[in-house]
Amino acid sequence: MRSIFSELHRQERLVVVDDFQLEAPKTKKFVEKVKSMGISSALVIVESFDENLWLSARNLHGFEVCLTNQINPISLIEFENVIVTSNALKIIEERLS
Repeated sequence: MRSIFSELHRQERLVVVDDFQLEAPKTKKFVEKVKSMGISSALVIVESFDENLWLSARNLHGFEVCLTNQINPISLIEFENVIVTSNALKIIEERLS
């Protein structure tokens, strides 16, 4: 897993954000947010369940939202990009060290 994260970073496919929350469960808001980042397909990793985020992304092809304890090597390489919150990244770093 560490090598996958290293390779994602090297290829500039790993995007770290401070926070990835939506005020309402609106798919349109989710699409606007990822398009503003220039992303068309991504795995979004968050530290805790956010119903608005999950509901906004569940019907979109090319996007998936998961918690830090749900990530696996296949999901990391399946998507064009990986968006991870800074808190989620800290949890992942602790688990991989």
